[in-house]
Amino acid sequence: GAYSCLFDRVSVPAALVQPGVLRCYCPPHEAGVAALRVACPPRMLSAAAPFEYRARGGATGPPGSQLDWLSLDETQFRLSILERLEQLETRLGALPPTAPLPLPRGNPPET
Repeated sequence: GAYSCLFDRVSVPAALVQPGVLRCYCPPHEAGVAALRVACPPRMLSAAAPFEYRARGGATGPPGSQLDWLSLDETQFRLSILERLEQLETRLGALPPTAPLPLPRGNPPET
């Protein structure tokens, strides 16, 4: 079925990313706490959980946290993307090695 998230009484579509994980986009709301619920209409699947909306001007911290991406100038945006790519590279480097890829056809193995 199609999932949806309700922020107070505003419903937005949600996508199942993997079991137990939904993705949705928050509707506009004033700063403060909204009741967040998950539904698969017509059934409500969760109890209300608090969801905090923060004022846009109050976002602080490194890029990728609560920062408003649209307020960045081009240089800041590029630096924040580079930082996120470095973080991703670090995470990928920490993964266990995978099996080697097969050799392309027609190439003898190196000795």
